[in-house]
Amino acid sequence: MQLAKLIILPDSLEELLRVASDKFGGYKPTKVINAENAEIDDISVVRDGDHLFLLHHDSDNMNFDVT
Repeated sequence: MQLAKLIILPDSLEELLRVASDKFGGYKPTKVINAENAEIDDISVVRDGDHLFLLHHDSDNMNFDVT
């Protein structure tokens, strides 16, 4: 099941990851991608209407989970 949240875009990628962690109850995302599967490495490239997916790197099995 994919969870969805709508938030005001913060000023930095680090802040987005922190807010997402808070909103998803302690889930610790480490990477952000868009609907085209492109990694977002700077908050300034995010545009109104973009769908972002937060990934969590699980060091035990080296898989990424899309949330």
